[in-house]
Amino acid sequence: MKIMTQSDPKPKKSQINKLGKKLRECLKSRVKIDDADLYELQNYRTSFKEDIAPVFKTISEICKKRGEKNNIVSFRIKRIETILSKIERQPTMALGNMGDIAGCRVIVNSFSNILPLSEEIHAAFKVKSINDYTKTRKSDGYNGYHIYIESPIDSNKTIEIQI
Repeated sequence: MKIMTQSDPKPKKSQINKLGKKLRECLKSRVKIDDADLYELQNYRTSFKEDIAPVFKTISEICKKRGEKNNIVSFRIKRIETILSKIERQPTMALGNMGDIAGCRVIVNSFSNILPLSEEIHAAFKVKSINDYTKTRKSDGYNGYHIYIESPIDSNKTIEIQI
């Protein structure tokens, strides 16, 4: 597989999905993943830094405007190990469709802040889907509201926002 470099154009979603399939096969057969493939995955995951910056800024501004000073807004890009683990756990998911490679999180000080904040976030971004764990908690007791938005930079990328 061709190694991407800084001067390469953005990889096509089909190239990313092909990389995901190759990584999944290595994991499934317990074969060492080629360094070039890990390098390509690293380039793909770090390419999200351009996408997440404006999302983080907008969410921070929304929280500031709402006057909720105790909210904590953070962001992260999923680690390579975690991406590989998810590829292995979800054998039908394409790497290009992984919606949480980059994400922002807002920790609110009151459950009642989730819905109004989520409405403002819905208005600020193009929402692809949501997972509402406030109505039905996950089996481990987690509750939260996850919004999957189209990146404002690259419409082929998804950013997850957790409240």
